[in-house]
Amino acid sequence: MTTVKGLDFTESYAQASDREVEGLTIRLIHYHHLLAAKRAAGRPRDQNDLVNLLNIKK
Repeated sequence: MTTVKGLDFTESYAQASDREVEGLTIRLIHYHHLLAAKRAAGRPRDQNDLVNLLNIKK
């Protein structure tokens, strides 16, 4: 994926991190970029995700 509404790919990629999950290395978007993408998308499912993500950090 190289385009996410509300984000600059180069900046987001540079701040992402690699994690190993069950022997597979995956690149994860930074938490703050994930929040920005969810806000920009504006879909009901993204708004629900945003509420849940914000509650996790409390």
